[in-house]
Amino acid sequence: MIFQIVAEIHNNIIKVISSFIIYFCYPNTKQLAFDLESGIATISRDLDYMRDRMYAPIEYDYAQKGYHYAKPLEPEWLVKEWKKHAIGMAKMAEEI
Repeated sequence: MIFQIVAEIHNNIIKVISSFIIYFCYPNTKQLAFDLESGIATISRDLDYMRDRMYAPIEYDYAQKGYHYAKPLEPEWLVKEWKKHAIGMAKMAEEI
């Protein structure tokens, strides 16, 4: 039960980070960590997870000093990836 709660919280954090990237101009890890009351290393891991495991087209723009989506996101992609992420986390929770 506790693992399902943790998985849901992590899934929500991923959604919030994605929203920040979409709606705010080039947020960086320091800004995201401050706004989400988290650590910079945690935000970096979440961004890596989104990019490497969820295949989010997140890139860092050195001129703007922040993250952005390299291509427009389609709502179907977000829903599909978040569902896959939630299912994967639920399966991990069941195994433990």
